Amino acid sequence: MTKLKLDDQYWNERYDTLETGWDIGYPSPSFLEYFKDKDRSAKLLIPGCGNSYEGEALYKMGFHNITLLDFAPISKENFLKRVPEFPSEQFIVGDFFQLENQFDFILEQTFFCAINPSWRAKYVKKMKTLLQPQGKLVGILLIHPLNAEHPTGL
Repeated sequence: MTKLKLDDQYWNERYDTLETGWDIGYPSPSFLEYFKDKDRSAKLLIPGCGNSYEGEALYKMGFHNITLLDFAPISKENFLKRVPEFPSEQFIVGDFFQLENQFDFILEQTFFCAINPSWRAKYVKKMKTLLQPQGKLVGILLIHPLNAEHPTGL
């Protein structure tokens, strides 16, 4: 089995060719329900945000302190075409493991399963550094065996 290089080029190609089987095409209702009564000034991070329908919906709900992060430059382009009023500097094209900041909430939906399985312990440590002391990792986790060989969807 050939090892894939899961870099920005790989993920950009997936979005460019619409090979995004993990993308439901709308914001997850569970996230919207969870955040409906939260403080609108809370600092949010959505790593591996992709098309970020959640980011769009939360921004329109009044959460303006959102950082979106994805490896694929095309995800930012697509998002800003859909939500041109979103501050472009709040959508970072880059590496999650290089991010330096702290957040009140981090949304996890399909990011954990998309990273190299050998980085999962590193992910946990990085999440801890990115969360404020009372911060929360808010996730939607699927009842599906986690692929130990490669990220889901490959």
